[in-house]
Amino acid sequence: MKLLISCQKCLTEDKINDLNLVEVEMCDEGIYKMKCDKGHESTIFIQEQKFEILFDLGAMAFMDGYYREAVSSFAASLERFYEFCVDAILSSKNIDYGQYIKTWKMVASQSERQVGAFYFLYLNEFGAAPEPPEKKHVEFRNNVIHKGYIPKKAETHEYGDYILKYIYSVAVKIRKKHESGIEKITGRKHIIDGPKHQSYSAISIPTIIHMSAPDDSFGKITFKESLNRLDGYREFFTK
Repeated sequence: MKLLISCQKCLTEDKINDLNLVEVEMCDEGIYKMKCDKGHESTIFIQEQKFEILFDLGAMAFMDGYYREAVSSFAASLERFYEFCVDAILSSKNIDYGQYIKTWKMVASQSERQVGAFYFLYLNEFGAAPEPPEKKHVEFRNNVIHKGYIPKKAETHEYGDYILKYIYSVAVKIRKKHESGIEKITGRKHIIDGPKHQSYSAISIPTIIHMSAPDDSFGKITFKESLNRLDGYREFFTK
């Protein structure tokens, strides 16, 4: 999958009105070195979180008829969302990031422990146990991921809709109580993951689960509506 990113130097230095898009291959870090057709070299940092990107990849796979791949991406989005929540909560409490990384490495290869960490932090923050994913959706995910089950379109749509609603139900609370933690996560990636001794730009791209969306619209979009929205900006993603 490739991403089309506009050259920021064309927009700011040369004040060119067109986007002057550059094609880059999507990567795990979300940091892209690019050179436009006018010779501008720059490094671009994508601010969106990994779980946001993964959900969009799942939605695009669904739209293209790759239902197993869609389920896999939706499931991965939820797992990375758990990690994001843990990070946001602890960051808002000014926990040393080095200690957070040291501790996370202890559970990084064990998804069940990551979910357990999220459950207890959620309980501590909100005074009630979180709702776990429904059993039928967990079994559906496991059948697809581990048993090679080939899902139908309707089943995948139902799963994507459920995961979107589940993430939103938690994300609304995290945004309300731990906005400072979310801001620290984004700012920290600029410093730690960003290129050293080199200028770069941070940009935001449209996603279905957009953590920086206005409060009056966040969490209110359905899966069906999100597919229509994605169709509007999918031109910035290429194969």
